[in-house]
Amino acid sequence: MDKEKGAEQKLLELGMAELERGGIRGLRVRRLCAAANVSPGTFTAFFKTKRAFADRLLEQWYSTLKAAIGPHRKTPGSAWERLRAELEAAVRFAWNNLGVLLQLAQDVGAGEASVHALVRVARLNHVEWLHQAIRDAQKDGCIVPGHPWHLLAYMFGAANMPLFIFHTLNAPHAFGASSSAERGGRHSEALQGLFAEIFAEIGGLGSALRRMEWALAGITLRKGGKA
Repeated sequence: MDKEKGAEQKLLELGMAELERGGIRGLRVRRLCAAANVSPGTFTAFFKTKRAFADRLLEQWYSTLKAAIGPHRKTPGSAWERLRAELEAAVRFAWNNLGVLLQLAQDVGAGEASVHALVRVARLNHVEWLHQAIRDAQKDGCIVPGHPWHLLAYMFGAANMPLFIFHTLNAPHAFGASSSAERGGRHSEALQGLFAEIFAEIGGLGSALRRMEWALAGITLRKGGKA
């Protein structure tokens, strides 16, 4: 039993690593089985289908999101303070999960059913929590009026969009060896150096949190519920 449980856990661990590299659409059962040193029959015994395996992976990943953001819904203090705490937790989570989030976005475009199901659950829970935090702060007169989607896009765009852009540009396919010859080796190296320099300045978690604070200050009318 322990050996079987260990094989199941190994498959899930390898699957999580693959999730960051190629998303759900990139999962290959035989490759996972070979890496875990188990037979495809063992995989089927544990998970039945690739879709069921993908659902387990995403459920496991989503539990980390719930653990990261959920507790901040009960942050003591004003509605503004709760909003700030939830936003900070969301920015931290996004920074720690950039690769997975980018892959899941591509999975949505590819029509991966398990990811579409996850998005529906996340919208009903975490997105709605953030919406409610915004509405509560608006009701208290702490932040400007406006649709929560617009305000979330503004704040998360300011905090995290530079990270997503530079993460994408620094991915292997962006300046890989095959493209270097086409673009000219030295030109490609110069671009890589430029992006590395910029990303070193704006790519850290501290920089993302600073941008979040600036964005939140931009919509704040009464900080912390105080006049």
